[in-house]
Amino acid sequence: MKYNSYTEIHLSYVEMKKVFETVLSKRKEIEGLLNDTNEIVLFGCGSSYWSSLTIARSFNSNTDKKAYAYKATEVSMHLEDFKQRFHHPLFLIPSRSGASQELLIVMKAMKEYYPDSKILLVSEYLDNPMEKMADLNVSIPFADEISVCQTRSFNCLTIALLTIVGLVSHQVNLHYEISHYLDYAQELYERNEKIVQEIVSTMKNQEIVALGSGVGYGAMIEGAYIVVEMAQDRASFYHTLEYRHGPIVCTNDNTYLFICHTNSRNTQLEVDMAKESKAMGAKIILCGFEEENEIADYNLPLDACCEEIKGLYFTSILQSVAYYLAIHKGLNPDQPKDLVKFIQY
Repeated sequence: MKYNSYTEIHLSYVEMKKVFETVLSKRKEIEGLLNDTNEIVLFGCGSSYWSSLTIARSFNSNTDKKAYAYKATEVSMHLEDFKQRFHHPLFLIPSRSGASQELLIVMKAMKEYYPDSKILLVSEYLDNPMEKMADLNVSIPFADEISVCQTRSFNCLTIALLTIVGLVSHQVNLHYEISHYLDYAQELYERNEKIVQEIVSTMKNQEIVALGSGVGYGAMIEGAYIVVEMAQDRASFYHTLEYRHGPIVCTNDNTYLFICHTNSRNTQLEVDMAKESKAMGAKIILCGFEEENEIADYNLPLDACCEEIKGLYFTSILQSVAYYLAIHKGLNPDQPKDLVKFIQY
């Protein structure tokens, strides 16, 4: 039996292409908002925050605009700290539902604090509360899932935001990078699925650890989160080099270490981290390296591309791991216990 989440993970590139085209169809309106400010502020809940973290780094790396990402859950508890933090912000909001309670609390406060600010929303639910507050809503309802976990949604929201960055990018042709990746995503997904099935078949009393850095850091964390949510399994995440500053002491024969490679300048540092961990018994899965490396128990390579795409690629791998691990454990990946699509009070 294939659950809804199987398609939502392994065929998500179909909707990602639609998202790319949808955002570009609103190019003029989006550029009007982007060109009116040099300060981009992203708020998100859950998966949308991890996407925002990657996108803020992308804005800062590829454009002349300053970007910041904040957890709406945190900000909603400390609103006064943000009363005079920004100057002339554009609030860029990715949200599957457009109805998460903390996000609504935060944005009502931001509109009070910054009455001249604009809101650019990317959302999936139609006629949602945030849409009524936004100056422009990029609606992508086809990206939503039937299942509970945010898998296809995350991939599509990230592509939407990355396409928006590409409208003002001066460093990397992000639109080319997105288009190129999506052109051969099917081949990658099919290849990786077989390897993931093999990896999961060896798991017993496992602990999954995800390591990453840089622009892809937020996407890497989302990968670990989906393992926790969908497979209800132990998973943790760390900055690549931070792992040796304490957490590595827990490494043993049950550790499955997934390393998210994003920048060729860091290849040797990442390989050295893998060697240290392997010496302590860890199984090493290298993701996104341009060439296979013998230190790895499993290689999931990717041709040269930008850091943002490498991060998203890593997420897709751990989404597949989460799906097959849930099946392996006899769980329903479409409906993890006690998990709801979004939080309302």
